[in-house]
Amino acid sequence: MFCSVLKIAVFVFGYPPAFRGGGPIVSVSRICRRQTFHEVRVLTRDREGTRGSQTFGFPRRQWRPDGNVLVSNLKTVLKDLLWAISEIRAWNPDVYYINSLHGRHFALLPLLLIRLRVLKPGIVLIAPRGETSEGSQGIKPRKKRLGKIVIRALLSQKVIWHAASSAERNDIERWLKKPVVNGRVIIERDPAPFPLSNASVSCQSEPLILTFASRIHPTKGLVEAIALFGSLDLNLRLVVHGVVEDENYWNECQVNAEQFANLTLVYEGEYRPDEAQAIFASSDLAILLSKGESFGHSISKRCNGVFPSKSKQFPNEDNFF
Repeated sequence: MFCSVLKIAVFVFGYPPAFRGGGPIVSVSRICRRQTFHEVRVLTRDREGTRGSQTFGFPRRQWRPDGNVLVSNLKTVLKDLLWAISEIRAWNPDVYYINSLHGRHFALLPLLLIRLRVLKPGIVLIAPRGETSEGSQGIKPRKKRLGKIVIRALLSQKVIWHAASSAERNDIERWLKKPVVNGRVIIERDPAPFPLSNASVSCQSEPLILTFASRIHPTKGLVEAIALFGSLDLNLRLVVHGVVEDENYWNECQVNAEQFANLTLVYEGEYRPDEAQAIFASSDLAILLSKGESFGHSISKRCNGVFPSKSKQFPNEDNFF
């Protein structure tokens, strides 16, 4: 995209060792780590969940190396945010890569600071990460409509959009209410393949084992999965893996599952990324039911967990900027 060395400031809600954010964390870390030509600094949270959760243990208000990338893990308090603003101002980035639209600290705040010229104006690259999809916009719609007015007021004419797929490009254009010209959008291609798994396959007779491995949240479609599979004339065991982010939603899932005599709902708790392939290899069917997601890394994990697979290695992460 550019031929000179760029300074790229990346704002993202989660970066490894964080993993609960799923696909966006995989995508951002892959892109950043492959930028050997440019200088990349990442600003992210110091923990996986909310403010009261356990931190990763990294020193705050410092830069730590992650390969060729420098990462700063911040607590979302005034002292840390002021330090980050001072560091980014002194560094003078050429590109601001923002991986959200609605995040207060890692999206709205940098957009506001750029708009007010507290941070040097530069190229703004925004990856909505599914937040412009109909599914996402349908959750707390009044708040999202008000947020859209604020966000659009903060956007400059230099914005470039990063879409995970051509479908997300359509979502972005629907959200903007205007087309995005070709020079102002980057569509991410297929992810590199995950390491192949040696897990054995065990297809069983009934009950069939269905695997749902994701955050337990209304955007992930677990209620719909229960309704869909509960209506089938099959004896099914639905095994759920993942962090419960919405207790009310999880309670709804459990109540709904009790209505179906053919469906047994089992919760196995959270899982680590390195456990994913073994989880999928032990099931008969992996469920990917959502709206507005590309599932690139998820499909790769599921395929490699069941049978050897290879996908074409695209060079787009190397030349992303």
